[in-house]
Amino acid sequence: MMKQPRMGIFRNRRITIINLVPNVILREAYDISISKKIVYQTIKDSLISNENPYCVDFIVAEDNKENLKTLFQKELNAHLPVKGEIQKRMMPCYVLKPIEGKPITIIPSTQSNNNFSFDGLAFNGVGIPIHTFISYIENGLNYPVYDATGLTKCYDIAFSKNNVEPLQSTKDSLAKFGLELVKDQKEMDVLVISSR
Repeated sequence: MMKQPRMGIFRNRRITIINLVPNVILREAYDISISKKIVYQTIKDSLISNENPYCVDFIVAEDNKENLKTLFQKELNAHLPVKGEIQKRMMPCYVLKPIEGKPITIIPSTQSNNNFSFDGLAFNGVGIPIHTFISYIENGLNYPVYDATGLTKCYDIAFSKNNVEPLQSTKDSLAKFGLELVKDQKEMDVLVISSR
């Protein structure tokens, strides 16, 4: 289990993890949404990353909450049996981009609180950056998605699809926003996990 409070005294200041293996903990720390964006230096690193669950309760001071993830990464790399590092790698992916000649209809938000809920068939977000929505798409398709939307604000997004044809349904729903997914190869952030 993993919790990161979005309200109350520990809002954006605390990450609590109960019985998760290093691989999953590092994925959360580095905002990597799917395992296809993880590279292990050796087979041994892969094995170590997927055994022996850990519990972590990490809290930062109020004046450090903007650095929560950076400080979390630093502490994990100092104490887990493996460490993580973001590197750039060329990889096959879908590129999410505007449909030529169509306007993008995603609505800029009046908020920036990154509040969202989702399940396998729907996503609802208020005041979210586009990378939060892209993580949802990546998880649904289990495939990397490269952001070429040019969307830099926070947005209100209500999205739904069906589970009969996940890829086509996702594409159809994105087209309503004026966006499309195109297969390509791009240099993307990957999480490289290695032992000490």
